[in-house]
Amino acid sequence: MIGPALAHAEVTWLESGRLYLNGASNRIYDELSLEKIQIQHVERVTHSQHTVFAAAEFDLGLDFLACWQNWMAQRPEPGNVLHFISHQQHPLSRDDLERAVSLWPQLAEFSEQLVQAWPPAVAGLHRLVFADGQVRLTLHFGPQGDAWHDLNKPDPQPACRPDSVVIIGAGIAGACLARNLAERGVPVQILDSLAPGQAASGNKQGALYAKLGVDYSPQTALALSALLFAERFYQHFQTYQSSTGHPPFFHATGLLQLAFNDHEQQRQHKFLARNHYPTGVLYPVTAQQASDLVGVTVHRGGLWFPQGGWLAPSHLCQTLVQHPLITVHPHCRVTGMVQSDRLWHISARQNNAATGSDKLFNVESDQLVICAGAHTPELFPQAWLAPGERLRLKPIRGQVSHLPAAAITSPSAVICGSRYLNPQHDGIAVTGATFDLRDGNPLPTTASHQENLTELDRLLPGVVNINHPAVADEILQGQVAFRCTTHDYQPVAGAIATQSMKTNAGAWMFTGLGSKGLTYAPLLAEYLADRMCSQPAALPHALAHRLRVERVLQQE
Repeated sequence: MIGPALAHAEVTWLESGRLYLNGASNRIYDELSLEKIQIQHVERVTHSQHTVFAAAEFDLGLDFLACWQNWMAQRPEPGNVLHFISHQQHPLSRDDLERAVSLWPQLAEFSEQLVQAWPPAVAGLHRLVFADGQVRLTLHFGPQGDAWHDLNKPDPQPACRPDSVVIIGAGIAGACLARNLAERGVPVQILDSLAPGQAASGNKQGALYAKLGVDYSPQTALALSALLFAERFYQHFQTYQSSTGHPPFFHATGLLQLAFNDHEQQRQHKFLARNHYPTGVLYPVTAQQASDLVGVTVHRGGLWFPQGGWLAPSHLCQTLVQHPLITVHPHCRVTGMVQSDRLWHISARQNNAATGSDKLFNVESDQLVICAGAHTPELFPQAWLAPGERLRLKPIRGQVSHLPAAAITSPSAVICGSRYLNPQHDGIAVTGATFDLRDGNPLPTTASHQENLTELDRLLPGVVNINHPAVADEILQGQVAFRCTTHDYQPVAGAIATQSMKTNAGAWMFTGLGSKGLTYAPLLAEYLADRMCSQPAALPHALAHRLRVERVLQQE
C-alpha cells in the first residue's frame, strides 16, 4: 500500500478575512464564528483527575482551542488532565492553520502553541501535549477506520490513576515514564543500579531517527509515530528547559540516511517508489545535495530527515527526573518484589560509594514498572513464570568510539549508514556502534574501535584521519552499552500478565527498545502512562497490540 502522506484540506480564502473550509462541515468561517459555534463535544469520561471530550471533526480546531481556554481559566489542580479527541480526514497545512486561527486573536495564547506542534499530514493517531501535560490532544488523520472507532469505545476500566509508582531503571525509558507520570500528578520513586542515564543511555551522543520499512506496515507505522512524537517532545521539553537556564540536550541538525552501498541504494529506491511521505518528514537528496546539507563530501545520495538530529542521552535522563514528584534512589540493587493487599513491596540494597557500605530499605507503591533494559530477565521473578517459561529478551553489545575533533572533518548534521557519525561537540564526535552478539565484555576493546574506524572510513572516505595520533588504538576512548532487544526486535510496553499473576496486578514492563530508545521512549512512555492512569491511549489497538508483554514469554 502507498502511505502514509495525506492530501491537505482545501481552504478558499474569501474577502474581509473570511475563509471557506471544504470537507465534512463545508462552512464559512469569520471572526464571529467562535461566538456562534455550537460545541459538539461528547463527554466520554468525567473524573476528579481527568476529563475527556470528543469532536467528530477538528476543522480549524476552534472547539479544541475554546475548550483549552475554558479549562485553563478554571485553574485545574496540578496533575488534572484534559483529553480532547478528534478526527480530520484531510488536515490543514501548518501555513493554512496559522493563517486561519489568526482570525481569533483572543485565542492566540493557545493557537500559537497548536500551530507550533501541528503534525505533518500523516495518516494515523497523533498525540500533542500542552500545558506541561495538563492538556492532551489526540488527533486521528485519514479515513475513519478501526483506530478512530477504538477511540470512541467506552473504557470498561474504572478511571483511576495510581497513588504511587515505583520504576526500576533510570535509563531513557524509565526517565521518560517517570516524568510523564509526575506531570499527571503521580508520585514516582526510581530505583537504579547506577544513576540516571548511566547504563545503555549513558553515551555522550545518540542519533534520533528511524529506519522506515520499504512497505508501509504496522511496524513502520509504529516507528514513524514514535519518531514524529519524539521530535515534538524533545523540541518542546528543551524549549521549556532553556527558559530555566539548562544547556541544550537536543540538537536538531537534520539527519542523512546515506545510501552507502548498492544494496541500501536499491532499498531506498524501492522505499520511495512504494511510499509517499511529507517533505517535512523526509525527502530524497542527491550526493551533491547531501554534501551541502551535512557539510562534508559524500559520494552517494540518501534520505534527508529535516527534523532529525542528535541528543545527549545522559544529560537528558538526568534532566527528565528533576521534578518535585520524582525521587531517585541511585546505586540500588533490587532484592525482592512482592505484592500484598494490592500494594507492591520492593526491597533493595543501596550502596554508598563514599563509605563503601550498603543500606537495606523498602519502598511501597500501587504500581510497579520494570524498565531495566538488558537487566530485565535477572530482575523478573521466577515465580511470575510458568515452569519452563522464559523471557525472550537478549542483550546485544554495542561499542561507540569518541573521535577527537582534531582527527576528523566534522559534519554539521548526523550521518547514518553502516555506522553513524554525529557532529563534534565539546571536542568529541561519537561514531558506532558495533553490534556484537554473544559478547558480554563490558569494557571497550581495541578490536571494536578498529571496526568502528574501518566502517566509518568505508562509509565516509577521508572524513576521519585514521593515521592521526589521536585515534591510535591505545589512546582512543569509547563506551560499551548493552541494548535490550526482543526476539522480533519490537519494543515491550504493557501490563505483566503471566499465568501466576492477575491482569490487574499493577505490574508493568517497558523495555526492548534496542538501538532506538531515544526514538521510541517518549511515545511509549506516553502510551504506558495513559494505560496506568486509565486515560485515553496515544496508540491505536493495532499498534498497541504489538507491544504486549505476553509475546516475549516463551516455553523452553
